[in-house]
Amino acid sequence: MEFSKKLLRDRIIVFTLQLILFTSGFSCRLEEGKDELPCFDCGSNFIAIDYEAAWSPDGQWIAYFHEDTRPGYSGIYRIRPDGSENSLWLPGAQNPAWSPDSEWLAYSRNAQIWIREVEGDSTVQLTFEGRNFSPDWENSTHYIAYRRSYSSPEIAAVQGIWLFNLKTMGHLQIFSGNIAPPVWYNENEILSYQGEIDSVLGYKFLKIDITSQRIEPVYYLLKNHPRYLKVSKKFNQILFTGFTVVSKFTSSIFLLNKNDKTKSLIVSNAYAADWSPDGRSIVYTNSNPENGRLHIMDLGTNDKRQLTFEHHFNP
Repeated sequence: MEFSKKLLRDRIIVFTLQLILFTSGFSCRLEEGKDELPCFDCGSNFIAIDYEAAWSPDGQWIAYFHEDTRPGYSGIYRIRPDGSENSLWLPGAQNPAWSPDSEWLAYSRNAQIWIREVEGDSTVQLTFEGRNFSPDWENSTHYIAYRRSYSSPEIAAVQGIWLFNLKTMGHLQIFSGNIAPPVWYNENEILSYQGEIDSVLGYKFLKIDITSQRIEPVYYLLKNHPRYLKVSKKFNQILFTGFTVVSKFTSSIFLLNKNDKTKSLIVSNAYAADWSPDGRSIVYTNSNPENGRLHIMDLGTNDKRQLTFEHHFNP
């Protein structure tokens, strides 16, 4: 009887979270050039916010998306990890993802995937059809994975996870259906997740083999709505943001070990984290009211420091 009460309570909590996320537009609300919008502190809208931080593999830059109410200020910025040289790099772009050699940046703009040379001005548009977001660059530089949604009059089957082959300049769909943005789990597999809306139980982390398209469950998450998966291949660990709701939204960053599937809380009131190249630190968005800025945390000492500030975006 006690188990039944707990299971029922858990199902109610997850169903409430899913319903609010769906109706509020927090997940899967589509707007021109945007997809899967964050909830900006889940209740307290910021005038400006910095998120989607991506640390370059050579450690020299952190690219991130800055959302601003002022025309001409939103887009991908880059900043040194010490807080210097902050500048608007790609106006109107979002979802930054570095190439393994740190020489190119993939991103989405106007619902299409592009790549831009870091030390130059070469820009290449990779997709031209549909609505495409959230690129992730594979370690060999051979593939870029991305998420494609759809809108009328397209057929629903085009949505899912796609690959762009940088050698052949061709596209391949490896998963058809409603699924979260992809990240590379290893050289041959993609990691993503799906919610089990019908059973109201939680979310499944899934591995998808890019050759056979075989799907294998990796982890089952109850109560937390996951976002922003990031895989550390060096330490066999996965960072993700968990959003929960009881009386209000909260967001926390968790660490999941790939081997034993143990989950641990890293930092509360935070979301959208990425690893430093050495895996010893993370960069994330502080979701405390009236903050919304990037912070860096040392995973060994738990020391935190703010990286972006209001003065970075003054005229």
